[in-house]
Amino acid sequence: MIKCNSTGLTYYGSTIQRFVDRKSGHRRDYKRWLNNFTRRNGVKVHKTTACDVMKQNNYYFEILNEFEIDELDITKMIQMEADYIFNNSCVNKINPLTGKYLCLLETKKVM
Repeated sequence: MIKCNSTGLTYYGSTIQRFVDRKSGHRRDYKRWLNNFTRRNGVKVHKTTACDVMKQNNYYFEILNEFEIDELDITKMIQMEADYIFNNSCVNKINPLTGKYLCLLETKKVM
């Protein structure tokens, strides 16, 4: 989870990467977006919903669940991420189960 201390905005994500590597990836992506980074193929880096949480520069990362990948298959990990997204107020826009955009009225609690 990434949470902004200033706004209270929250982003939920899951990964099979080491936590330190995923944190670095979010920070790298945010900096690239801020600097209008263009990839070699000419495509600009798009803002992610995690950027919405990080833009106040007053955020923290928190591990909500941790396990060895052998203990839990990826499907269950993604279901756990979806449960956080569907049952909490957050900025996530993609359903991790389908990869499709969420309908805000169906999935988000009123803030």
